[in-house]
Amino acid sequence: MATLQTTNYVSSLAMEGQNVNSSNTAINGLLQNTNFITSADGTTVLNVQSQQVQVITGTLAQNIQFPDSTTLFDGYTIIINNQSTQNVTANYNDATLLSNVAPGISTFILTGNGTSNGVWNVSSIPQLTQTGNTSWTPADASTAGLVFTGVTANYSQSGKNITGSLTLTYPTTTDTNSAIISGIPTAYAVNFGVGFASNNTEIIAKINAETNQLELFAVGGGALTNILLSGLTIDIGFSYSGV
Repeated sequence: MATLQTTNYVSSLAMEGQNVNSSNTAINGLLQNTNFITSADGTTVLNVQSQQVQVITGTLAQNIQFPDSTTLFDGYTIIINNQSTQNVTANYNDATLLSNVAPGISTFILTGNGTSNGVWNVSSIPQLTQTGNTSWTPADASTAGLVFTGVTANYSQSGKNITGSLTLTYPTTTDTNSAIISGIPTAYAVNFGVGFASNNTEIIAKINAETNQLELFAVGGGALTNILLSGLTIDIGFSYSGV
C-alpha cells in the first residue's frame, strides 16, 4: 500500500506539470531519509535529492547549505538534529545566513519557492541539558561570615530538573541571624528540599525565589538560626525546577 501511494503521488505531480526533480523530492519527503554528519568546520551542500533529516555530531562547527528552493515544493521540510557541541549554521542556497542552529532539533519548512533562496519557516526544540554528578559550593549567606567545614555538595541536572545534596558542619557560633545558604547550582523556579541536622532535628530547606538561596526551617516551626545549628552537621537533599 505504501508503494502504491508513493507511485500515485509522484504520478499526480507529473500530471500537474512538475519536473522529475520535484518527483524525487516527493519520494524523499515520504521516506524521510537521514544523513549523519561528523562536524569538521566544513560545508554540507544539499540538493533536491538529499536526505531531509541531517544529524550532526562532533565537536566542531558545520555549515548546511540549503537546496535551490525552486526545485522544491512548498511544504518541503528539512530537519537539522544538532547533536554536536557547537552551533550549526544553516545557510540559504546562496550561502548567506538563514539560521544558527543550537544543539537540539530545528525544523525548516519551505513556505515560498519562488526564488532559489526561498522563504523558510523555522522552529526549534533546544537540547536538554544533562550533567552527571557535579559539585557546587555552599556558603553562608546570613551576613555572619560563617565558614562551613566538612563540605560535600553535589547535583545532577536533566533538562530543567535539578537534584542535589549537601553535607556540612556549622562552626560554633552565638549568631542569631536566620540560617541561609547560597550557591545553589542554577536559578530556581519550583523547589522542594528536606534534610536532617546531626541532632536528628528534621530540616526543611526552601529556596527564596528572589535571592536563589536556601533558607532553613524547622518542621512545624519557624526559621532556624545559626545558633540553633551551632556545631551541628546537616544533611540536606533537594530537587527543583530551574528557570
